[in-house]
Amino acid sequence: MIEEYKRFWLNAFDFKGRANRGEYWWPVLINFLIAILILIASGVSGDGETIFSGIYLLYLFAQIIPGISVVIRRLRDVGKHWSWYFIQIIPIIGAIWMIILLSRPPLPIA
Repeated sequence: MIEEYKRFWLNAFDFKGRANRGEYWWPVLINFLIAILILIASGVSGDGETIFSGIYLLYLFAQIIPGISVVIRRLRDVGKHWSWYFIQIIPIIGAIWMIILLSRPPLPIA
């Protein structure tokens, strides 16, 4: 779990490789938990709300490039072209289809 999270950050600018399910889903879970903890901390500390809001926004901003790269590598792992990333533009159905794609088992390396 920790290895996948480290790989998430170390391969932030690697758009050419492949990412297995663990390399995608563990960082998603850990990033979600960290975001929840920051939001809880901002709600508990009444005066520090703006500080934690800033930390939360910085954390979300820092995840953009690594998040895009891991999704593109995961799409490549299931045999799809990187342009499938844009299926998320379609409301509701696009997000559901992307979750289905990211959950599929990998294709064998040819």
